[in-house]
Amino acid sequence: MNREVFFESQLKNIHDSQKWMWAILAGFSVFTAIKKILEHHKSANVFPSLDEQIGPYLFFLVVLTVVYRFYVADSRILDYYYDSVLKSLNNSQDKQLFLDYLAKLDRSQFFFDATGRVVQYFLIVFVASNIASYRDFTISITLLLIFNAIYSRMICSTFQIKTEGIVDENIRTEMNFGKARKIWIYNNLSFAIILTALLSFQPPFALLQTSTALLLLANSVLDIFLLNNVYLPDYKRMNQTPTDGSS
Repeated sequence: MNREVFFESQLKNIHDSQKWMWAILAGFSVFTAIKKILEHHKSANVFPSLDEQIGPYLFFLVVLTVVYRFYVADSRILDYYYDSVLKSLNNSQDKQLFLDYLAKLDRSQFFFDATGRVVQYFLIVFVASNIASYRDFTISITLLLIFNAIYSRMICSTFQIKTEGIVDENIRTEMNFGKARKIWIYNNLSFAIILTALLSFQPPFALLQTSTALLLLANSVLDIFLLNNVYLPDYKRMNQTPTDGSS
């Protein structure tokens, strides 16, 4: 077995094991949220206000959108850097490009990718476990948004691997993870600041839980709308239309 085949098989194993781990934690998050919402449903009529009754149901929807956007986005990044790039390199005549790319995917990169995202999914489980408590839910999802923004920034500044001239230009432009990371940072930090303000000042809204849930749903919708190329990539355009952009 030559070096290229060996390294590619090892990275494929890393790719698959990480994805399975995320899928298990994402599934456990949904399971936890369902368990909590069923417990809330049994006692919903005990709460004095309509807001307290329907709030957890809306928080359950928030958890579903968060699980979707985080799992899909992380999977796209993993598929790109650990699969698409490798296939492009292995099909290249210049095998030195392949070895140079592997040199950038060192142990610190593997550790950072694995531990950072696992921590992120444990935070999602934490969020799901708190959907029956407005304050705990808001604190936990604020922590998740802040962690994701910091993690995305660290990838941008330290671990971003340039793929210009390596991956097919259409694929690289369509994914455009450089733009995606910036949007994740600004979007999540902005909403984290708003949530922190709501927690700090506790405005006397009659529908505080409902308003917070709608705010968080807007965070997810905005993210998916601005980055529809990541969540719903246009494979036809990637195959047929050359464009310009950067990774």
